Amino acid sequence: MTSHMTSTGEPVPKVRKSTQLVIEGAENMPGTKTTLAPPSFASKSKGVFTVDLKQLNHCPDKYRVRRIRQEWVKDIKSSMVIDGSMILPTILPVILPNNDFNEAHIMNYQFYVVGGNHMLVALRELQEETGIQRNVKVEVFVGVTDDEIRSIANTHNSKLKTLPVTFQDKVYQARKLTEVVDESKLSQAVSKMLTEVTLQVKYKRIHAEVSPETCTTIVSIAKYSAEEYALVEEIFQNYERTAGAGKSIPVKANDPVSNGNRKEKYLAVQNHKA
Repeated sequence: MTSHMTSTGEPVPKVRKSTQLVIEGAENMPGTKTTLAPPSFASKSKGVFTVDLKQLNHCPDKYRVRRIRQEWVKDIKSSMVIDGSMILPTILPVILPNNDFNEAHIMNYQFYVVGGNHMLVALRELQEETGIQRNVKVEVFVGVTDDEIRSIANTHNSKLKTLPVTFQDKVYQARKLTEVVDESKLSQAVSKMLTEVTLQVKYKRIHAEVSPETCTTIVSIAKYSAEEYALVEEIFQNYERTAGAGKSIPVKANDPVSNGNRKEKYLAVQNHKA
């Protein structure tokens, strides 16, 4: 497999038995297996606008693709205090509760933030602590489906260097997908999600590497019973307390996290506590 460099100049890790996916119209890369059409939500963007913080709201829970980590919120707040700018460089993707949109009335709308909820929490806390009013740049999407909303959030998160998508985040989203996707289509939905959150951009090339083994592991965990899944969540939480919220927990094929033995998971919880 040909090696590629990330936008930071670091080599992209090789993934065994991976599938490379390329956005249609981008330059094909060696080893390409499949071509993806441009995301369907792209045509539903109304553009980028500057709005008031009070116009932004957290999206409904069913659209959340990962939990809010206060550790990340704290880091964001620290960086914004140092920067001190009134308009943030980050563009937050937002949607409207209904499909009625008129650019002339942009300051009258209330939006749901579907990507950048850590930023939203940080902004609200800073405003309460300092009294400084900040404007926010948003990209407005109108008429999107539930699946497209999740795709917008995943695409946004895939571009973040400081808040990387972790293995725990992928399992969290896969678990939520079990509530809205037929079991027969779950693997396909999880594979799509993994493609979106691992997109890498270099110049005009957009590609992703999705490991079948990773997809199988995540689907397996997502389908656990409530009792089994609660133990896995506890393992995740204990790991993040020691390693940090931005670190993916190491998982192997024979790891108790990825098999169905409740006793082994319980022991794993105890080991992660130790």
